[in-house]
Amino acid sequence: MDTEDKNTIQEDASSTLSEQLKKLQEEQKQLEDLTAQVAQNEEERHENKEDVDARSIYVGNVDYGATVDELDKIFRVAGAINRINIMINKFSGHSKGFAYIEFAEAPMVAEALLLNGTTFRDREIKVLPKRTNLPGITRGRGRGRGRARGRGYRGGYRDSYHSSPY
Repeated sequence: MDTEDKNTIQEDASSTLSEQLKKLQEEQKQLEDLTAQVAQNEEERHENKEDVDARSIYVGNVDYGATVDELDKIFRVAGAINRINIMINKFSGHSKGFAYIEFAEAPMVAEALLLNGTTFRDREIKVLPKRTNLPGITRGRGRGRGRARGRGYRGGYRDSYHSSPY
């Protein structure tokens, strides 16, 4: 090979590399744009969720046989309802005994709260404003290990004759 052929090959390789670099830079720009859009959508969704929660109520002690239509009839007096969710156990398919109701406007929640303590299907229902769940915060009823029974207690009995180093 002579030097002209080597120079041509090097020029072709450098032009190919520069084209690939341009493509990578364009892809990086697209990824940055998409990341910014996702972050904006997530923020809007979070704000939207807070708005929905501000227009929603929790209804507890709901009869297990209650239907959406029955709840709609009771809470329609408070205002226009967008959605009613009766929570269902995903394994058994039975009602969990509570529901969430979303109203068209936030002031309707105050009207619905007046229905707290009323009787529905021979049960006194509990009506509260829906709380917004915050990510990373749990209200666990955790299963702790209990309290220690003295310093260094690990369970079992202690006997110097039968003790084990493990």
